[in-house]
Amino acid sequence: MKKFKIIRVSDWWSTSSLMKKGGDVANQKSQEGYEIVSISFGFSVWMIATAYITITKP
Repeated sequence: MKKFKIIRVSDWWSTSSLMKKGGDVANQKSQEGYEIVSISFGFSVWMIATAYITITKP
């Protein structure tokens, strides 16, 4: 049975810097041996741009 983990990355200032932060986290986790299942972007209740990265160990 696979276990999934969701990582939340937020940025107050811009979606461009959020995309960079999200990409950096995804690359780091990939190098650690995790499989990236999905990356989605949205806004929190306070309208903060947020990325949700779902990972699992193969």
